[in-house]
Amino acid sequence: MIIVSHIIIALISVILSALVFFKPKKSTLYTTYILTALTLISGAYLVATTHASMTAACITGIVYISIVLIGLVPAHNKLKVNSKI
Repeated sequence: MIIVSHIIIALISVILSALVFFKPKKSTLYTTYILTALTLISGAYLVATTHASMTAACITGIVYISIVLIGLVPAHNKLKVNSKI
């Protein structure tokens, strides 16, 4: 059950990352932060409990974080610029 939750949370965070990239909102940005953290925590739990390959998990995690950050960093910067005006 944890693996299904892990996959669903990861997919939702990638989708929200894309949405926040195009239409930045603080609430969506914070939700994506939380979902990303939950994905990393559940991934670490899965690796620890199933004795999965650490190398494969780390590579997949780096790819996942890179994809999410492509949406989050520009959205964060847009919100920071808009709040100064």
